[in-house]
Parts: sequence; structure tokens; C-alpha cells
Amino acid sequence: MLKNGKATLIIVTRGSVLGLYRSPEFTTVLCLNSAIRANFDLKNNIFLDINIRYYSSISKDTNLLNDDKLQQNIPLSHSIKSSNSNNIPLQTNKLKIPKLNITHEAKSALAANRKKAKIDEVQRLNKAKLAKLDNDQKLNNAKLAKVAIVQRLKKIISIEAAKAKKLKNFETFKKVKEAKLAKALKAKKAKLDKMAIKKKLKNEKIDKAQKLKDKIDKKKKIIKQKKKDELKKLKLQENFNLINELVLHTWWDNVDKNLIKLENLRRKSVNKIRNAKKINKLSMLVDPRAPKRPASAYAMFVKDLKKSNLSEFPTQITDFIKYAAAKWKQLPESKKYIYRDKYKAALQLYKEASEKFK
Repeated sequence: MLKNGKATLIIVTRGSVLGLYRSPEFTTVLCLNSAIRANFDLKNNIFLDINIRYYSSISKDTNLLNDDKLQQNIPLSHSIKSSNSNNIPLQTNKLKIPKLNITHEAKSALAANRKKAKIDEVQRLNKAKLAKLDNDQKLNNAKLAKVAIVQRLKKIISIEAAKAKKLKNFETFKKVKEAKLAKALKAKKAKLDKMAIKKKLKNEKIDKAQKLKDKIDKKKKIIKQKKKDELKKLKLQENFNLINELVLHTWWDNVDKNLIKLENLRRKSVNKIRNAKKINKLSMLVDPRAPKRPASAYAMFVKDLKKSNLSEFPTQITDFIKYAAAKWKQLPESKKYIYRDKYKAALQLYKEASEKFK
């Protein structure tokens, strides 16, 4: 149908494609039943770029211009395609458009409408431009605010990092100082412990020396007292001996000598019996002024053994006699001859003194 230059309906939309729910005040009918409307002029059109849509009531009409690039919700029994106003292949010479008589008032009203539409469009564009500038300003302000926030955050982060570093350095310094102080205290404590140990050892040494001194002094005192007691004992023994000798001398001078002889005879007979029974003999009565027979070599050894005062001496007399006999047997012959020589010298002196006493 369009090949013959005919179109059922041509509709113009302002700035958008006519939709199913598009308001009718934004659309203009340009051509209806192959007749151009009086308010449409391609050359003097105020719309620089408009979309023209071709509508047909035939299903899948292949005679519609251009490609169907728009998805339009229309009944399946209809077809729709679109085109730009600059590419409209309208041939007005082929169209049988009847000439219309337009009055001067209609033209003036059309011009006023066009002027008003132009002013409205300019105002709209200005408003859109101002809105865009305002939006750009808001975006710029938001960007600047964001940059300020980022810089502030960076500054806060740098300040916090500096504080953390300072705190870390302070903690490190504090730890080093505490370590040095602990080391100094440890060294001081070790020194004090060493001094205390030294003082303790010195005191122990002094105490030990004092104890040793006290022990030595006590031992010396005991020895001194023992010597005094021995001297006193010896003195008493000498006095007793002198008194005893005096008594004996007096008794011997006054006693009957025949009685002495009879007593000695009796003692001899008793000693025979005692000797058979292995009992100690009784001594004979003699003049107390007469020289005394010296002790034997063994008796001299036992006397020296008693003087040595060893700690291993037995306390019992019988045990001591056995102990002394065992020591005499263990004594070398060279040392036994010393005691025997002493005995021989004492015996010789005894004999000489006896001869003089007679």
C-alpha cells in the first residue's frame, strides 16, 4: 500500500517512542488516511529529530518502511515499524493531498503555538541544563567531600600510626629500661648474696676458731686442774707415806723382834699353802728403813704403760693384766733389753744399799 504512496496512519512523538501507555499530549498525528495534516511541515518543523512510526492494520505487513527494531506491545494481528524524519521517503507529488484553505488567524495561531512550543522547549532544555549543572555540582561536591574524607582518614591513619610507633618505641624503651633495671637489681642481689655468704663464712670461721680456742682453753684448764689434782694427790700421798713410815718406824722400834721372827715363820708356812693353791703370797715383816727390792723389767714396762694413759686400755683389772701381758709379748727384744738393763742397774744398787744397811 505504501509503494503507491499511501499510509494509513503516521504519528510523531516528542523525544520518545510512542508506547502503549504513552500520554496522547506528547504525540502529533501527521498523516491520516494518506492525507497530510495541516500542522505538519517537513521543512519548517521545530522538531529537529523526531521518530516517525508507520502503523498498519494488516498482520505482518511487509510494505512498512525500515526495520522493526522496537519491541512494541501491539495486537498480534497488527504491524509497526519506525523511521527518522530525515529519512522519510515521502513523495508528496505522488500523494494525492488535497489543498486546504488555511485562514490568517489559523496561521497566526499556528505560529504562536510554534513560538510557544519553541520557548517551552528552550526553557525545558535550560532547565535540563541547569539540572545537569546542579547534578554535576553535587557530584563535584560529593567528590570533593569524598576526597576530604579520604584525606582526613589518611591524616587520622598517619596520626594513629605515629602514635602507635611512638607507643611502640616507648614500650621498647620501657622494656629495655626494665631489663637494665632487672639486670642491675640481679647483679646487686648477687653481690649482696656473695657478701652475705662471705660474712657467714667469716662468722663460721670465727665461731669455729672461737670454739676451737674454747675447746683448747677448756682442755688446758682440765689438764691444769688435773695436774693440780695430781700434785695435791702426790703431796697427800707423800704426807701419808711420811706418816706411815713414821708410824712403822715407831712400831718397829718398839715391837719385840722375837714376835717378828715367829710371824715371818708363820707366813712362810702359809705361803707354801697359798703357793699350792696359786694364791698371792704374804709379804714378810721387815725393817721399814731397809732398802726395798726393785721392780722387775715387766713391772717397769707395766708402770710405763699406765703412764701412757691410752684410750684403748681396758677398764677391768683382769682385762688390763691380759692386755699388758699381750703388749709385753709383742714388744721387740731390743726394747725388752732396755727394761732388763734398768732392772739389773736397780738390783745392783739395792744390793749395795742392803750391804750398807746391815
